[in-house]
Amino acid sequence: MTDPARRNCWITLSNLFVDNVVDVRRVAFQLVRHCQPMTDEDIRRAFFYEVAPVLGPQTLSPAPLVWTEFDSDGVVEDVTARIQRRTLSPLFHMRCLIGDFACRLWFASDWKELAEAIAEERSSGHTGDMNAP
Repeated sequence: MTDPARRNCWITLSNLFVDNVVDVRRVAFQLVRHCQPMTDEDIRRAFFYEVAPVLGPQTLSPAPLVWTEFDSDGVVEDVTARIQRRTLSPLFHMRCLIGDFACRLWFASDWKELAEAIAEERSSGHTGDMNAP
């Protein structure tokens, strides 16, 4: 299993893959607040190599299935399953390399926007609740 910060990161990042308007600043706030001690690089890797390959194809569909939010348990199960399968199967690992490359292309602008919001959040030092949990 994974640590709580990593699970929180996956669940928070899943909000970027719903078919709706996303408050990227709120996602950045939640990542900074709930995903300690993950670095920006850890979050970037989780975005491109763990969450985007699992949830990203949903956003490319003409009729996405998820409009508001993903089931948290489902996100953790699906991401964990992909990581485990990638570790156990050399063939699946090779397939993942191609998918990861595609995710870096398709979701580069999403990451850029999020990375800027994370940097802004870290520099502001917010301690408020920004409508959170």
